[in-house]
Amino acid sequence: MRGKLAVGLIFGLALVGALALAIVVRRGATPLPIHGNLPDFNLIDQDGKPFGLEQLKGTATVVDFFFTTCMGPCPMMAVEMGKLQTRFEAEPKLRFVSISVDPRNDSTAALRAYGESVGAKAGKWLFLTGDGDAITKLSEEGFMLAASTWPVGHSTKFVLVDKIGRIRGYYDSVDEKAMKDLVKDIGRLFRSNEG
Repeated sequence: MRGKLAVGLIFGLALVGALALAIVVRRGATPLPIHGNLPDFNLIDQDGKPFGLEQLKGTATVVDFFFTTCMGPCPMMAVEMGKLQTRFEAEPKLRFVSISVDPRNDSTAALRAYGESVGAKAGKWLFLTGDGDAITKLSEEGFMLAASTWPVGHSTKFVLVDKIGRIRGYYDSVDEKAMKDLVKDIGRLFRSNEG
């Protein structure tokens, strides 16, 4: 009798554990990895307003590095960012930030004009510039993206940052599967209440 009871108890516990795991996986509650914490930084947006870590916090953010006169991947990156902006237009907890790697040429006026040309929505998709050394340091030490061959050799990756300034994922903006993964991971971030 004791043996049957023990087997039944083990079976019951295994069943409960399997159901709990299925619920967690189904809801996507598995948290995204944390790749690092962003340091404080001081840049300005396309309207000349200060923008740093404190302004980044509070919403999940997709970040990229670009420059307005780029004839290479930047236009394709802008198209992909625009698709994300459209897809998540009604989501107040998500925004987009593009940081210029050519601050000598990308004035606030140039960033505003670029934003208008790619259909950026005010307050939803921001464009940043500032001191070149500060941007290089932010890219290399903060986002862990190479910056030695700027402006031409900037990364084409989009970086997903959570609402407290932690890097949660890297996605190649010119790779269709990576962009699908980014959309899924944004959902996972929100479902885990970290977005």
